Amino acid sequence: MTAIQGHSRADSRTAKGQSRTSSAADWSPTSWRSRPALQMPVYPDAAVLANTDEDAGLQAQVEKLFRDRAELA
Repeated sequence: MTAIQGHSRADSRTAKGQSRTSSAADWSPTSWRSRPALQMPVYPDAAVLANTDEDAGLQAQVEKLFRDRAELA
């Protein structure tokens, strides 16, 4: 099984053992990137997961082609 690498629950604690808290003042559209990933899914088949990303890219290209075609009509 494949798990996306992230941080464990212990990583979300400060050196004194206290939970990290955040406030609205700490928030920004990209602030989630600095937070630990605590609930990461486990995927039984890494190859299927990799193909999902490729399929999403292909789907986006197909949708763009259809939009472009509709604009020309």
